[in-house]
Amino acid sequence: GSMEAGIIHMAEMILTCYVIGYIQVYLLWDFDEADHVGIKEICGVAICTFIYSVLSYLFKWFDRNIYVTLGLALYLVITYICVILIYKTKRRIDDKKLNEELELFKAGHR
Repeated sequence: GSMEAGIIHMAEMILTCYVIGYIQVYLLWDFDEADHVGIKEICGVAICTFIYSVLSYLFKWFDRNIYVTLGLALYLVITYICVILIYKTKRRIDDKKLNEELELFKAGHR
């Protein structure tokens, strides 16, 4: 395979990211990673991963190497899982801080 990424491939990747972003917002229920993860959200992850992987194969981003394309799909799923966990953790920390600040505010106004 080639060890360089052409400007056309970069443009295709950027455009694909924008399109998938709009698909997630307007067609896939504007999924917030910190919300409950159910069947609907898992389907959204699967659909977006499938689209990205198929486009990477069709546009020859990895010289149509099926193993690398499957590696990309696995990487995308792992990335989604990490983002979901990061946002859940961030929300928990933010909730805890807000509750602590609320308790301090209540204590100061008694």
